[in-house]
Amino acid sequence: MKINQYQLASLIKRSAFHLAHDALKATAPLWIHSQPGSGKVYAIKEAAKANGLVVHDLRVSVLNPLDVYPTKVDGKTVWPPMSYLPQEGCAPTLFLIDDIDTVAPRVRDAMIELATTRELGDYTLPDNVQVVLATASVIGTSLADRFMIYEYGYDAEEVGV
Repeated sequence: MKINQYQLASLIKRSAFHLAHDALKATAPLWIHSQPGSGKVYAIKEAAKANGLVVHDLRVSVLNPLDVYPTKVDGKTVWPPMSYLPQEGCAPTLFLIDDIDTVAPRVRDAMIELATTRELGDYTLPDNVQVVLATASVIGTSLADRFMIYEYGYDAEEVGV
C-alpha cells in the first residue's frame, strides 16, 4: 500500500507527538529505532521544537575512539575535551545521538555509557538534557532494561491508506 507525501507528513507529526510525550516523561534515556530513512530524526527534531527544546544533534559517525577515551600523557590519564557535548548552562535539550549502530564499537560503548550513566570521563551531562539514541537496529537484550525503547514507524492501514 502506497501513501502520498501529505499522508506521510501527517503520520510523522502524529508519531512526533507520541515521541515527544515519551521522551519528555522518560526517566531513562530513549532508544528509538526504525528503518533507515523513516523520518525518526525529523520526528525527534519536530518533537523538540513543539516542546520548546533545543536539539543537540551528534552524528557519532564523525567520532573516533580518541575523541571519547583517555590517553596517557607523561604517565597521567588525560581525557579529551568534550566540547562537542551539551555543556552546563545550556537550554533544556534533547540530545540526539544518531547512527550509533554504524560506529566503531568503542565509540558506541562510550555513547551508551554516557546515555546510561550520564557521565563520560570527567564530563557529566547537565540535568536538563534528555538523551535520545537513534538507530536502524533493535537494541540488544543486555541493554534493554537501561533504556526506554521506542519503535518508530507508522501503520498505513491504521490511518486508512
